[in-house]
Order: sequence, then C-alpha cells, then structure tokens
Amino acid sequence: MATNKKANVLATIKTQMEKLIADGTKAITKGDLSALYKAEEALGKAEKEYEKVLVTIIYDELLATAEPIVEAIKRYSYKTLRHRDKKSEGESKKVIGLELVEKERQLDLLKFCEYSKSAGGVELPTDWQYAAAKLNQLLCLRAAKTLKCTDAEIAEIAKSYYLKEQARKLNMGETPTSDTQICKALQIVINGIIFKDDGKGGNAYKCNNHDVAYLLGCYTKKGKKALSLAVAKDGFFRLVITEICLRIIENGRYTVEGYKTIKE
Repeated sequence: MATNKKANVLATIKTQMEKLIADGTKAITKGDLSALYKAEEALGKAEKEYEKVLVTIIYDELLATAEPIVEAIKRYSYKTLRHRDKKSEGESKKVIGLELVEKERQLDLLKFCEYSKSAGGVELPTDWQYAAAKLNQLLCLRAAKTLKCTDAEIAEIAKSYYLKEQARKLNMGETPTSDTQICKALQIVINGIIFKDDGKGGNAYKCNNHDVAYLLGCYTKKGKKALSLAVAKDGFFRLVITEICLRIIENGRYTVEGYKTIKE
C-alpha cells in the first residue's frame, strides 16, 4: 500500500515536471529569461523530490528480498529524470526548448543501509563506512609516500585528515606499501558489507589484486595545482568499493575505456 502511494506521488511530480518543461520551452520561445529562470529553478527542486521518492521505492523493493545488501549491490544503478536544453537539428544547434531525459545514477549503498533503520524490519549494517573512511586515509598517506612527500608533510596530512571518531579509533595497520597489505585492509571493509561463511569461518566474498588495481586506478586524479594529485572523497570511495563488491559477487572482470579508437 505504501509503495502504491509513493508511486502515485512519483507520477504527480512527473506531471508537474512536464508542465514546467512546457513553461520553460514557452519562455525560451518568447525570450522571457525571467520566466525561464523561474521554470528551471522549480524544475531543479522537482527533480530532487522525484529522485528522493524514487530511491525510497527502490529501497523498499530491495528490503523485501532475502539478501537486501547483495541485491542492492547487484542492482547497481537506477534511472531518474533531469531536464536539459533541447536543441535544433543541423549545424546551428540552437536552443529551442527544454526536455526531460533519463539520467543513470549509481545506488548509494550507505544511504540504503541507513534507510533500513527507519523503514522498520531488517536493519542493515552501517559501521563499514568507518572502515572505508580509515582505508581512504591510509591510501591518501600511501599516495603521499609514493610521491616522495617529506615525513613532515605526511605527518601533517595524517594530523589534518578529517575522520569521524569511530573511524579514527580503528586499527587497520600502518600505511600500506604493498598490494597484499591493501588487499587485507580492503577485505576488512568488504567483510563489514557482505559476508558468507566459506565453511572455514572466513568470508566467501574475497577480494584479490585485480580489485586492488581497480581501487588504486580510481583513487587519484590530476589535482588543481601543478604537480599535485587529488585523492578520492569518502562518498566516491564508497561507490568504488561497492563496485568491487559487485565484481566479487558476480565474478566479473574489469575493463578499460576512454581511449581513441581507429576509424574504419
């Protein structure tokens, strides 16, 4: 019953968005910038509300399964609605209106677990976020060491790096200098998210060096300053770990993309 009610709310919001799209398109046609701003501002708010209701519907569906976290990881993403400029065909590409389009978003596993605590029924673990945050800090220090930052600079990073108290108290070893050490620390995080007894008291869901390579590949990007690297923030870091869990559950393989291909 609750899900049906939410579905009705979702449909109502979509109808409102379609009207705002029409209003925005009309404003573009008339060259009325004030009306266009008003329509787009209202669309932004409606989009947020639409996605908020949509994810709770998805969460409710996942909580009704036998293995909610595993199913959430396998679900991976969902499609929400966003508006964008509608352009004319041909070379001019003139903006002639607004349109609604689907946008894929990765499911936030921590938000799902947190939602379970207020939804009634099964309560999913959330403490794994602290192990993930601690590992994030360790990899940040590792990156600094790899770049040959001075001991004083590394000590300052360790001191100033923000961690919640629960994460700061965790002991996950020293700054990892090998793939094996990173793999062990990553396994601690995974154990807190998904665990299936392998018959020997261990976790059947095990990470490997391929997962470590993927984690490190996603971890840094070019920084804003010259000669600097930017490391992953906790939210993005958790999304990467969720993908690693997906790879483990489905026994998948990593791939590369983005390179320029030869035109036939």
